[in-house]
This record gives sequence, structure tokens and C-alpha cells, in this order.
Amino acid sequence: MPTTQPSLSTARLHLLPAESAWARAMLDYQVRNREHFAPWDPIPGGMFYTELFWAMRMRQREMDWKDSRGAFFLVMPEKEAGRVIGTVSLSNINRGVFQGCHLGYNIDHAHQGQGLMREAVEAVIAFAFGTLRLHRVQANYQPENERSAG
Repeated sequence: MPTTQPSLSTARLHLLPAESAWARAMLDYQVRNREHFAPWDPIPGGMFYTELFWAMRMRQREMDWKDSRGAFFLVMPEKEAGRVIGTVSLSNINRGVFQGCHLGYNIDHAHQGQGLMREAVEAVIAFAFGTLRLHRVQANYQPENERSAG
């Protein structure tokens, strides 16, 4: 595994690794999508909608990479640098015989239905099987979320 998490690119997107410098952009993303994510996500704690929370969360995501436990990508459209429109994560990376992980993803309500998340997820899955040499990627979603099922 590379010592620093690489960025990925697709035809329309940049997928950038977590860094504490992205805390404000992640807070903005969460605030913009508060109602959109409400049916799927647990009720967040009081600190969730603060820049401090997201600075800590981004640092934890950086440590997950360094400890070979996960990879986290901020999805940004090529034409809107610095604006997060989604995330894709690989978590619970297991080595040994299993060589697998869990896949998580979400996208901004304003960017649904354009194939952007499919594009991002395909790039991350190729990274998981290629660079990370994983054998399995498990995506869990809630059956009521028909878009995630796609």
C-alpha cells in the first residue's frame, strides 16, 4: 500500500483523500444535505455540524489510511474545485486470507441521477482491486434507498 493515499480522477470527477484542510468543505456538504441524509443516517450528535468535528473526522480518516484500515475520498466535480459533492469510503480493510473491505458512499442531493456516484464508485472499486489488491468489496445499503441499490 502506498504511504500516502493517492487521488483518483474520472472523466468528470476528482476523488481526493481526506485531509484536515477539507473540514470546512465537509461541514458545508453536510449542512447542505442535512435533510437529504436524514432518512438514512443516525441522528448526529451536537458537535456534528461544527468545523472542529470535521477537522477531527478528517484527521481520523487520514490515520485510517496510515494504519491500513481504510481509504476515504472526497468527491469533487472537475468544474467546481473545492466543493464536496460526495464521499466514497473503504473501511474495515482486512488482510490475510479475506483481503476485503466495506464500501460506503453518499452524494449531494443536487447531483443525484447524473451517474456521478457510479463513476466515483467504479474508480474506487478499481483502486481497491488494483492498488490495494483486495479480493472482496462489500457494499451495504438500506433497501428503501432505491438509488443506492443501483
